[in-house]
Amino acid sequence: SLFHDDVIDKATTRRNMSTVNQVFGNKLAILGGDFLLSRASVSLARLRNLEVVELLSTVIEHLVKGEIMQMKGSSTGRSALEYYLRKNFYKTASLMGHSCLAAAVLGGYNEDLRRAAYLYGTYVGQAFQLIDDALDFEGKKH
Repeated sequence: SLFHDDVIDKATTRRNMSTVNQVFGNKLAILGGDFLLSRASVSLARLRNLEVVELLSTVIEHLVKGEIMQMKGSSTGRSALEYYLRKNFYKTASLMGHSCLAAAVLGGYNEDLRRAAYLYGTYVGQAFQLIDDALDFEGKKH
């Protein structure tokens, strides 16, 4: 998803390194991102756990929603902060939260621990995105 994100953002660096789109161009960056996503999907399917496949398929939907929200900007009745946090949930927190939840499901943990894993991952994802955006704002990321 970061390959796609860098193309959309027209980023030239990420963490002080050249982005894939900067080195290989947008078309190869998009195809590379698609390839990695498809390989991850195949590996996920091999787990043969429908609940986990559904959880992580939801993440793909959320990644796209988050990118669209970022491109459109806040035009709904929500406050700018609510919109920003919802976008961040879709772009990053959902990935982290659902991944932690999937690990708990695969581990056979009870509902309380699954919920705790999901919340932990979601909060880590929100924090990560807030820091990432702050670095963008300060001009230290790209």
